Amino acid sequence: AEILGRKAFLQGKNYQDQLNVIFAVVGPPTEEDLAVVPNQEVRDYIRKLPKPTRVVPLKERFPKARPEALDLLAKMLCFNPHKRLTATECLAHPYLSEYHDPEDEPNADSHFEWEFEGSELSRDQVRAYMLEEVRKLAAKKGEPSPV
Repeated sequence: AEILGRKAFLQGKNYQDQLNVIFAVVGPPTEEDLAVVPNQEVRDYIRKLPKPTRVVPLKERFPKARPEALDLLAKMLCFNPHKRLTATECLAHPYLSEYHDPEDEPNADSHFEWEFEGSELSRDQVRAYMLEEVRKLAAKKGEPSPV
């Protein structure tokens, strides 16, 4: 979106304004969409926010953009992550067809886990985790460990 508009997109002044800005673009979330929010208090908070008076179509926000670009953007800007395109689907989208090369776009063997985000790690712990990842990668490639 920033490339199409040549400026920051979905920029809010604070957390409440940020949600209002997002909902003015993607529309307010449905109850089905809210079901993906794990925290009940957050779901209740979102329900209480004022509904946008008008959802401005992407075509109006980016009048010079190609229809394929707007279609890709719309499919990436879904509130519900289960309705969003995956990275693989994005790469296969017609807007990116001239750059798409399935032979040079490997898929991950597993999903990325975010459990570490809530952890308070020391510098030494971070270093140890990074070294372990380097060793795993080297072993996976059949190379000697560089560390």
